[in-house]
Amino acid sequence: MAKYKIVDWFEPAIRSRARIKQIYKFDARGLRKAFGVGINTGNQTFHLEIWKHPDGRMFARFRSRSKVVYWESYEIVGMKDHFTSDMGDDRGIPLILRKEYDSWVKANLASTYPRTCRHLLWCLED
Repeated sequence: MAKYKIVDWFEPAIRSRARIKQIYKFDARGLRKAFGVGINTGNQTFHLEIWKHPDGRMFARFRSRSKVVYWESYEIVGMKDHFTSDMGDDRGIPLILRKEYDSWVKANLASTYPRTCRHLLWCLED
């Protein structure tokens, strides 16, 4: 199968040596939302939110309102704050996080809506 991607980003990712580290308990209390985007597949919406801690650390959360979708959270390590106050600027999202989000969306589409996923993947093939 050809490579494909679910998310069509507005801007290319900036060069970064950022890494992501999965965390299992994420609490957004006291954090400031730096970026948010959602993908609507018709059946459900998959959200990516990036949060900034007052000490400068950055966190990402993948979530959906669906009860069958498992949320995932990450700490973005080794990245300076590239986000502006403009919530629409996605250049600061490191490539590694973009790929992980794309994989999370694909995996949850495949597990929750296999028929929709097969059709969607067929439409996205090169």
